[in-house]
Amino acid sequence: MRARKNGKLPPPFPKGWIPICESDSLKKSKVLEVNAFGCNLVAWRGTSGQSYVSDGYCPHLGAHLGVGSSVSGECIKCPFHGWCYDGSQNGKLVHIPYAEDVPSNVSTKMWKSQEKYGLIFVWYPQNEEPSWNLEEIPEIDRDNWSFRGRIVFDTLCHIQDIPENLADVPHLNEVHTDLSTISGDVRKSWIQRSHIRHIHTGEWSPSKKCDENHKAFMTMQHKIEIFQRFHCGYATMKAVHIGPALMLLYMSTPTGKFVIIQGLVPSRELRTRSILRIYAEPRMLQCFVKQLMDGIHNNALRDRVIMNRKSFTDKPFLVKEDKYIKMFRRWYAQFYGETTSNDNE
Repeated sequence: MRARKNGKLPPPFPKGWIPICESDSLKKSKVLEVNAFGCNLVAWRGTSGQSYVSDGYCPHLGAHLGVGSSVSGECIKCPFHGWCYDGSQNGKLVHIPYAEDVPSNVSTKMWKSQEKYGLIFVWYPQNEEPSWNLEEIPEIDRDNWSFRGRIVFDTLCHIQDIPENLADVPHLNEVHTDLSTISGDVRKSWIQRSHIRHIHTGEWSPSKKCDENHKAFMTMQHKIEIFQRFHCGYATMKAVHIGPALMLLYMSTPTGKFVIIQGLVPSRELRTRSILRIYAEPRMLQCFVKQLMDGIHNNALRDRVIMNRKSFTDKPFLVKEDKYIKMFRRWYAQFYGETTSNDNE
């Protein structure tokens, strides 16, 4: 495939809490190699259950700590010479098996990290202090909603394109009108041509609270239209953007309520991994959750067909009905700064 045409791209990686992997992919006393922000990172979980994230390479002679390392207590042990770095002491070197003295000024460079919603997040860029915190989700943290499944896929696009796609209300009634159980093809099926389609309406807005500038909200109403006359399948969605790389999608349907947690992992420029974790209330039967996940998968395929080939247009021609795209870009611009594009190159 030829290199795609792009306008002036935003900085490749935005500022904020960015997920890098799922919590259950990192078992106790295990190590995980991670690629994010075009960097090689390593994550490990100590015997206490605490997770840690640092730069991937040992400061000694550059061995990758994510390959062949082991964990002892809260320390990660380099596979090359056995140097041990303590995550609970901010990555400090605490042991060299063949040396009498351990230099006090050596450490592996740690990333500020936290675990929420079944994901491990780091704050980007590495050398800045977080300006806001991730809050709990009552349905998951306090109530008895349970984890029901996950969907993971990669898209060849800038990370901004994916949350912007949610604010792009007009595209919903072009790309996502076909029944979600049919296929992931953006072309219209014979069913839609026979006058059965999804109808979406929605509104998007940034938070108006001065201490929640990193949040934005969307409400959407959905129904199925049959023969342009009858309507059924009513559902509502309330979405919350939390920073540049996390979206909470609350859905209320006739079969039950659920929330989709969508984390975005920018592995490198123009390649973004989406991790979707689905939690549902107890009364929602798993067969309906399975149908939901099939629909999410098919709709994601339709977007990816376009996203994998589209160019980023920094100065698009917009009509008044595209107002939410303009609002979104103005809101999202806060997550870029002079230090976010090259701190970790």
